[in-house]
Amino acid sequence: SVAARKGQESGASSARGSVGKRLQQELMTLMMSGDKGISAFPESDNLFKWIGAIDGAVGTVYENLRYKLSLEFPSGYPYNAPTVKFVTPCFH
Repeated sequence: SVAARKGQESGASSARGSVGKRLQQELMTLMMSGDKGISAFPESDNLFKWIGAIDGAVGTVYENLRYKLSLEFPSGYPYNAPTVKFVTPCFH
């Protein structure tokens, strides 16, 4: 029924809203952490898709390299893991 679908949609959108709040909190925590070697920000205005970067550790073959990542958060986050992919090729 239409009413049942509307109930499901509002439940899904409220779940998405709570995930959005969680992601906003995590973004603030990351920004306040002061860790210069790690960054991540939402891609455009989509809070569920982020672009991140990790700097290679000093004293390793990865020093002076920056690795870009794509992160996609599911509507079930944090109970369902995000999909994280290296955009920059990683040689090892």
